[in-house]
Formats: sequence, C-alpha cells, structure tokens
Amino acid sequence: MVFSAAGKPLGLTSTWKEGIRVKGNRIIPGTAIASFREGRYANDHATIFIRETKIGLEVWDQWDGKLWGTRMLRFDYNGNTPYSNDGDLFSVIEKR
Repeated sequence: MVFSAAGKPLGLTSTWKEGIRVKGNRIIPGTAIASFREGRYANDHATIFIRETKIGLEVWDQWDGKLWGTRMLRFDYNGNTPYSNDGDLFSVIEKR
C-alpha cells in the first residue's frame, strides 16, 4: 500500500493523478512518487522519495523478486531507459 506524505492511503492506482514534478522541486522525504505518462499513472513504478542529488533521485522501493531497499533513479533518459528507472519522469502522486 502506498501512502501520501500525510500518512493517508492513496488507494487504487486508477485514482492517482500526476502532481508536481520531483526533479528541481522541494519534495518532503517520505513522499510517494511515481512515473507518469501524460498525467496518468501507467503502472510503471511507484516509490518513496528520500532526496534529490546531482545525478538522480534516491528512493526506497521494492519490486517482484527484490526486497525493500534504496536505489538511485538517474537523470539520464536516453530513449531506451524504462520509465520506471528514469528520475526525470517521476512526479508526486496525488488523488483525483
């Protein structure tokens, strides 16, 4: 289950909408973020924001076959990088 920064469940992904872009903005650590396409969550990836660095977004995340842990979502989209790994494409999750 993904929670907003206020600690409230964000509910079904079909109710999510794209909020402020993470890169270059002041985002509170612990905020739920996701990769969006044209304002909609396309079931790519959701994660928990830790901090922004010069090279990308440090996040807490987990996916099939992996335990929870930290990783870097780099700012280096080149057309071949999956949306779920590109720090440039992450925004704060908001409810519709």
